[in-house]
Amino acid sequence: MKTVDVLQLSAHEHAFLEKVRKTVHKVLPHEPLILFGSKVRGEAGPESDWDILILPQRVTSELKHEIRAALYEIELEEGVVINPLILPKMEWEKGRFRDHPIHRRIDEEGVLV
Repeated sequence: MKTVDVLQLSAHEHAFLEKVRKTVHKVLPHEPLILFGSKVRGEAGPESDWDILILPQRVTSELKHEIRAALYEIELEEGVVINPLILPKMEWEKGRFRDHPIHRRIDEEGVLV
């Protein structure tokens, strides 16, 4: 999978993604983050959100809340919307999401943060 270095992002956007990565890694130290959506396709407008797939081994409502709360702080600081898609890794790879259109799209366009 490609990394964000291949994208045409500003220095501020790269710094923003690094802040997001570090924030999520405080909760989930070893889980990859995958950026997808309009930001990756180069179709983003001024109001576009940041779509990020996070695949922990196990997902609980507490974990989702912790990640979203941490990312919300960044949203407030930066004035942007972060849309985290938080799914169990095994369910993403072999479960009901395997044949979902979003899975195919992320496989095609997703980049590691």
